[in-house]
Amino acid sequence: MKNAMALRILQQSVSKTIYPRIFRLKKVNEAWEVLKKEFKGSQKVISIKLQNLWRDFDNIDMKDTENVKDYFSRIMEILNQLKSCGEVVSDRKIMEKILRSLPQKFEHVVTVIEEMKDLAEVSIYELMGSLEAHEKRVSKYTTPVEQAFQAKLNVFEQKQERSENNRRSYGRGRGSRSRGRDRSYAEGRPKGQHRSGHGEAEAGCRICRKNNHETKYCHFRCRRCKFPTHSDRDCW
Repeated sequence: MKNAMALRILQQSVSKTIYPRIFRLKKVNEAWEVLKKEFKGSQKVISIKLQNLWRDFDNIDMKDTENVKDYFSRIMEILNQLKSCGEVVSDRKIMEKILRSLPQKFEHVVTVIEEMKDLAEVSIYELMGSLEAHEKRVSKYTTPVEQAFQAKLNVFEQKQERSENNRRSYGRGRGSRSRGRDRSYAEGRPKGQHRSGHGEAEAGCRICRKNNHETKYCHFRCRRCKFPTHSDRDCW
């Protein structure tokens, strides 16, 4: 009687896709063993899964574009899978891993936490709250500037790459006349100017129009936004 009732409860608690695998069984312990193997797997499978999960845990890092909440969610997902395989990770080990894997913008707050707080007395959610508070302060003052600078830098790099590709394609089709011109230019090139990796002469800086350095080393600052690597005519 008890076996039939327990088996009925177990059958009712599983999904429609799992039910066909246990509905023919007559004993609840048999059904339980089937479900355990189905969801947990054999010892060998568990061992391989644990190796992969520990590798994921050791290698996980917070991305520069990721927020604290999303990063904690990724870590908790791995920890939940470890727990389902019988592994228990201490809060201290989790927090130490989190502090080691944060990007450079959290360096100051990480130093403060490590010096001022005993991790044994801090919960994971308290640590998350401290990091989120720091994230909001940093985002409030620096994010618009960093985003604008990164966007301008990306546009400049794209323009530079297109220009390099066009120049190389143009140079390859000019034959000996092009080589002669390159040779003449190399002889009259100002001292200190470098050549590119393909043996072609750089035409000088395309930002300040000077010939004593390459574009990527230019320290000229835009008079509008005060950022380097572009001139005011290319400023957004």
